[in-house]
Parts: sequence; C-alpha cells; structure tokens
Amino acid sequence: MLLSHQWLRELTGTKLPPEEIRERLTNVVLCGHSYAGYPVSGALEQIGSAVSSIVYLDSFLPENGDSILEKGNPRVAETIRAAVEKKQLSLPPLPASFFQVNEADRAWVDSMCTPQPLGTYTEKLVLTGAREGIAKKTYIRAKGYAQPIFDTAEEKLKKDPTWRVLPVQSGHEPEGARKKYGNSSVAIWLGCSE
Repeated sequence: MLLSHQWLRELTGTKLPPEEIRERLTNVVLCGHSYAGYPVSGALEQIGSAVSSIVYLDSFLPENGDSILEKGNPRVAETIRAAVEKKQLSLPPLPASFFQVNEADRAWVDSMCTPQPLGTYTEKLVLTGAREGIAKKTYIRAKGYAQPIFDTAEEKLKKDPTWRVLPVQSGHEPEGARKKYGNSSVAIWLGCSE
C-alpha cells in the first residue's frame, strides 16, 4: 500500500514533492479506527521511522497477506464477493446500526459515511514488521460492539508487554466523541492534547 501523493499533500497542507514530505515527517501519531487498521499498518511500512505512536481504536490488526475480504465479518464478505462478481467499483457504507453505534449518534455517523472503493476490501496487505518497531502502541477495544476478530486482537495484545490495551464501554463509534471533538477525538479522549 503506497501513500499517495495527493494524500500526503492533503495531510501536510503543502505542495512539496512526496519524498520531501516524508523526509520532514517526525513524531507522527497514527490512529486507525475499525477498517483503518489496514491503511495505518500499511502506512507504517513507508513512514514508520517518523512515527512515535500508534493507536488502533476498535480496529483490525492485520498481519502480512491479510485482507478485509478474508478477515472481516462473514456477512460483509458475502457482500464484497457479490460486488466483485458484478464488477462494482465500490460498496455503499454500512449503516451505523450495523456497528451498534448508540441511537443518539446514528444519524450523524450515517451522514459522515461514504462509499468505499472495492479494492480496499480485497487487496492483500504487505507488511514486513514496521508496526512492531513503534515505541508506543495502544489498542482500544469498544466493548459495546460485538466483533470477534477485535476481541482476538485485544486478547493477543494483552499478552504483549509492548502494547497498552484499553477496554472502554462504548459502541464501535466512541459515544459522541467526534461530534464534540472532531478528528482530534481520540487524542483528546486519551489525554494526548487539549
């Protein structure tokens, strides 16, 4: 998974060449929620030396060669396979109710979701171990969302002293956090910023 030129430019707010952007990145904190465990893990392969901390928030914790199609929810996998057969380019977003988001936040979460390119579900991730080299690693498990693969990741990481594992009483989308704090919700929630 390559970090796209456009993504790097949007992230940094600059028109510098991607190579120069990568060289300037330091003390980066990457956070991946749910599916975003995949792109965060892939990004570490490219910019891992610039990353000081990673946070996986109720997230997949992929291994080399994994894809959502193979490791995700079986019901979602059926939908992905059907979309591949129909040669669709994307899948519509799943409703917030699927993720057991609390009722007060469902309309807001649904309004923020967009179709997802099909390749993001089928592409196998290539990982070489960059994630293990990050000094600060945190996995947050939202206990109000039934997802066995997240439970497996939580149990695995509890046994690894290099990881901090935090169970929280919440649905898959932390209760109202993004409404209140926007994209900084996880950093504020963890006390990383004000």
